[in-house]
Amino acid sequence: MSARTDHALTLNLIRRQLGQISWAKTFRKKAENRGLGDRLRGKGGRPADNAATVAALAEEAGVPARTARYRMQVADELEDEPDLAEQVDRGDMDVGKARRKKREREVVG
Repeated sequence: MSARTDHALTLNLIRRQLGQISWAKTFRKKAENRGLGDRLRGKGGRPADNAATVAALAEEAGVPARTARYRMQVADELEDEPDLAEQVDRGDMDVGKARRKKREREVVG
């Protein structure tokens, strides 16, 4: 990705017009662009020499690192439940309720 694309992603994150799930997906794209892809997927390892840290990217986006990690965790948890993810993203359902519904579906399924 180019610096121009990276800048556009940063602007989208800062404007705060994205729901939690969309924000997390955008943040993940930005992180992968900066060389953090494997670390975000829990594979650990050392980032590339030019890789930014999650904390630095979160700071650029105007949120604490904890918030960025939380939003990515929620997006990951709801990845296989697109209807719940969409409702959370729109603000029609809170995260706790979406998690409960997902667990209920897993028990029934």
